[in-house]
Amino acid sequence: AQAYFPILVGNEESNSASFTGGGWALKASSTYASYYPFIGDFYMKQTEIPVSYVGQKQSGNASMAHLSAFDYMAASASTPSSGRVNFNFKHLGAFVQLKITMPQGGTLSSVTLSADEAVFVTEGKVDLTADTPTIQAVKKSKTLTLDVEGVTTTAENPVATLYMMLAPVDMTGKTLSAVVKQSNGW
Repeated sequence: AQAYFPILVGNEESNSASFTGGGWALKASSTYASYYPFIGDFYMKQTEIPVSYVGQKQSGNASMAHLSAFDYMAASASTPSSGRVNFNFKHLGAFVQLKITMPQGGTLSSVTLSADEAVFVTEGKVDLTADTPTIQAVKKSKTLTLDVEGVTTTAENPVATLYMMLAPVDMTGKTLSAVVKQSNGW
């Protein structure tokens, strides 16, 4: 079963955090795993933590605020020591930066990455019991879309900087294209 545990030590600049069981007694004979972002289904199977890259939306040029909901992380199972469990989180996805030079000014509405075959994981799962948790594909697609709002380019500043997350994908020998839509219909 899942449980909320307070973080004792950790910060944004570190890839580790120290947790206690709070009111729960951590058992030295048990193993504990962790993942982010947390899903409050307390009876979810630890072998099927859901992942989805659908619905990404960036608000503002070069904004990264939307990424945290898609920056899946997991820590391998650990046993407690001195009443504490230490987790070393690993980022499971890939961070993609797109710098798109537009031929004319306008307001962007979306960018869609396209491949010749279904390579993009749109839905997946993570097995927290694995020695090294990774994203396992449940559904794949030839495309992955980032919705965009508040990103406008001009003749003087024609570059849009966009960010998205996706499951790691081997693009060796594959063709990738990006289709950008503007709110004026093209």
